[in-house]
Amino acid sequence: MSLRLSVHCSSSLFNGLAVGRKKRRRQLEWEPRSSDSFRCYVGLIVPDERGTTEVDEILVTPAGIFVIEKKDFGAWIFGSENDEHWTAVYPNREKHRFQNPIHQNYRHIKALESFLGVPRSMLSSVVAFSQRSRFMTTLPSDVLVGDHVAFIRSNENIALSPEDFDAICSRLDALAESSDRASHDRHVQDLRARFESTIQCPKCGGELIQRQSRKLGNEGNFFLGCSNFPSCRYVRSLDAT
Repeated sequence: MSLRLSVHCSSSLFNGLAVGRKKRRRQLEWEPRSSDSFRCYVGLIVPDERGTTEVDEILVTPAGIFVIEKKDFGAWIFGSENDEHWTAVYPNREKHRFQNPIHQNYRHIKALESFLGVPRSMLSSVVAFSQRSRFMTTLPSDVLVGDHVAFIRSNENIALSPEDFDAICSRLDALAESSDRASHDRHVQDLRARFESTIQCPKCGGELIQRQSRKLGNEGNFFLGCSNFPSCRYVRSLDAT
C-alpha cells in the first residue's frame, strides 16, 4: 500500500487496511455522512473487572474502533511483542524500562469490548510512537511510528454500519461525559492502592505470595510474587512494600 505519510509500520500491521483498499466498498449509506464518519475520544476512564483503566485515545471510523496507546520517547526503543518490558535508551545513555505497550493496550481492548458490548473483531489495537522515537529492534505488529491518525483515516474498508457507528459513539459520548477530573483522580487513587497492595497482584488481580529467591547472588532474599505464575510474572521486592 502506498501512502504519502511519514509513517513507519510493521509489514503485518492492519492487514485489513491493504485488503480493504482493494475491495469494492459495500454500500452502507456512508457517502452522505462523510463529515460525521470520524470521531476521536481522548483520556476516557473505562470500567473493567479490576476497577478502571485509562485509554489514551479511541478513534471510531467506518473501518472499526481503533484503540490507541501513545508513546513519546526521544530515544532508541528496544522491545519485541512478547517481552514483558521494553527499554528506551536516551542520547545521554539513560535507560527507562516501561511495560510492553502491546500488553498494556490489551487490557484497554478487553475493557472496551465489555463496556461497548461489541465483538472483538470490531476493535483494533494500535501502539503509536512519536517520530522522536527510533526502533532499534524489529517493529512489532500493530505498532507504528508517525502519524497514526492519517494512517487510520486511509483505511477505506467498512466494518461498521451507520447504525453501529451511532450506537458506539453514543456510549463513548456518555463515557466522555463521566471522564471528568474527579473520575481521573479516583482512577489514580485506585492505581496507587493496587500497586501498594501486599495482598492482590496489580497486573492480574491474583493473590500475592511471599516467596524466597533462588537466583545466584539473591539466595534467601524474600519477595512478593503472583500466585498465577507463570502466566503472570509480577514480582515486587519486599523492600518496596
